[in-house]
Amino acid sequence: MQITNERTGRSLGDKVAHANTFWRRLRGLLGRRSLEPGEGLLLEPCQAVHGLGMAFTCDVVYLDADGCVVYHGQLRRNGRGPFRRDARRVLEVPEGTASEAGVQTGDRLKIKQ
Repeated sequence: MQITNERTGRSLGDKVAHANTFWRRLRGLLGRRSLEPGEGLLLEPCQAVHGLGMAFTCDVVYLDADGCVVYHGQLRRNGRGPFRRDARRVLEVPEGTASEAGVQTGDRLKIKQ
């Protein structure tokens, strides 16, 4: 799937996998050594993420039911992201991607299957 910041028109990924089952969300990015540019993982439903057992740092973008950004930051190896009651999905992308795409709280992300 492809994900774009509607405000800036910049891409956050064009090879984003969809973790929309219990088992896919449970596995997440475990076992991966990194994310290549353009890759990512959209976890749904999701209100919090962790980096326990992960081998790398990544950017996380929490989205509400309308696809609007309610939080964005970095998820460090073995770290925890915040729990956000207003989040419905969390996008994990390579470190620096959210900044490059100009992501700000309130932006709407366009998700194309």
